[in-house]
Parts: sequence; structure tokens; C-alpha cells
Amino acid sequence: PDRLDNSCYSKEFVTRHELLLTGLKPHTTYYYRARSRDLVNFQSESKAGSFTTKKRKDLYQANMDTNPGWTFDLGGHYFPWAWGKPWGRYGDPTSGLKGQNVIGYALNGIYSSFIVKTECATTPAIDCSGTTGRRYVSFYRWLGVKASPGDQASVQVSCDGKPWQTLWTNPDKDLLDTAWVKMTFDLTARIRGEKTVQLRWTMGPT
Repeated sequence: PDRLDNSCYSKEFVTRHELLLTGLKPHTTYYYRARSRDLVNFQSESKAGSFTTKKRKDLYQANMDTNPGWTFDLGGHYFPWAWGKPWGRYGDPTSGLKGQNVIGYALNGIYSSFIVKTECATTPAIDCSGTTGRRYVSFYRWLGVKASPGDQASVQVSCDGKPWQTLWTNPDKDLLDTAWVKMTFDLTARIRGEKTVQLRWTMGPT
């Protein structure tokens, strides 16, 4: 390319140079040129080179074409957490992003105003042992929920049975999605290669 618009450098005078590049995207080609300067200010420059980062490895995927086997708290609502086809009522979708089915709370389109405790949809255990690099979770959301703290919804993560950590919670104003919204969270600081990692989506109390 004609223009290389990012830089990474070290001011140390050494005979062997190493620089750590961060924030790179998976399966992406990057171009670089190396420059060096010695103690008498003599500068040399390499030819442009390139490298391609590895493809992202997905540790877990939930294909909604078949029931992924999550654990649902049944609660006291007529339409609690479930896997299936949304009814398309009250602003809800009529299907999933790419198929008919979703995991959702109150697939009929309206949740109870009297949910007395937190009810969860929880993934199976995900083995993250031996993993390196950055770790992310991504999913698509279509959510209608009233303002917090009156009504509460969240996304949480737990590692090896430790207390749940909140990744996201609904804001202090009503939220009404009209399309699928992609959400991505960086879990690198929260996951350190644990063998048992779980994610859960919560609803309630309301």
C-alpha cells in the first residue's frame, strides 16, 4: 500500500528488536515497514512486508435451528425462558436472525410486570482452558424492556463457579429494539483459561 498509517516503536538501543502489536483483527492481512536508528543517528529502513493473522477459533456456538440445551429457570410466568419461534407480537420479531428459532423470554411478546426474582437462561459449560489471545462473546439481541431499576435485564459471565459478573444491564430508560442488534463483549480480562465458563441472560425482577 502507498500509506502505512499506524506505528509502534521502542526507544531502546538494542541489537535485537521485538515489538508487540495489539488490537489486531483475526484473519486479516497487515502491511508493515521496519525502521531503525543507531546511536549516531544513522537510519535504515526495510522493504514493505506483510503478514496475515490467524482465523478466529470459536470455542462455542449456539445454532438455534436445534435446541442448544441451555438451562432455563421456569419461574412463575406463563411464558418464561424458552427456545422456539417468537410470535411477532408487540414489536417482537417473527423469527430469528437466520432461522425460525430463538432463545427468549416471553416469546408471546409481553412479559409479566410481577416477576419477583431473577430468572435466567444459562449456557452449558464452555472449556476455555489452554486458550490464548483475546476472548470475545457476540450475539444478536431484539429486546423490549422497561427502564431500570424498575425492570431489570442483564448479561453475565461466571468462571469455574465463581460469582457472576455483569457484562451488560438495561439502561434507565425504556428499551425497544426494532431490529436485530449485534452485541460484542471483550472477556479477555475476565477469562484466564478456566475450564468451566458459563454465560447467562437474565430477566427480572420487574
